[in-house]
Amino acid sequence: MWDIEKIDKPEWLYGIAGNITKSHYDENGILRYGTREFRAGTKIYLANWATDDGRVLTIGLSRKRRNKRRKFIEEFVDVKHIENLRLTRIFNTAVIEKMLFNDGFGPFPELEKADDKIIISYLSDYYGYWGNTEKDKTEIVRFIEMMKDETNHG
Repeated sequence: MWDIEKIDKPEWLYGIAGNITKSHYDENGILRYGTREFRAGTKIYLANWATDDGRVLTIGLSRKRRNKRRKFIEEFVDVKHIENLRLTRIFNTAVIEKMLFNDGFGPFPELEKADDKIIISYLSDYYGYWGNTEKDKTEIVRFIEMMKDETNHG
């Protein structure tokens, strides 16, 4: 079995950045700021898949503090609470590791003898994130346009 710590991680990845909306009204008509897990205006990174009920997997800094520090968490967020979608290059190593080696990291026997580039490519596809190729960049631009059409805001 290969060791996560020994994998040569990419310096950067293409991704979709967005922000949590400043405020919105909940189903009871109460004005809310941010979401349960993210503060208003928090920069988040989106995965390339969503649930049937209009939520998308995101990574961002948690609203809650643990040991006086905020940590990056993965959370499903309703697309109505995301604005300012844009293509970005992600350099933050904590975000990249969360994208590629998240909590659900399980044994992948098919990668037993693979080199680092194949492992990274497989994991980014498996967890729903992109790599750092021009093909990934093109897919992200298409995905952003589709999301903007669905949410009717940019």
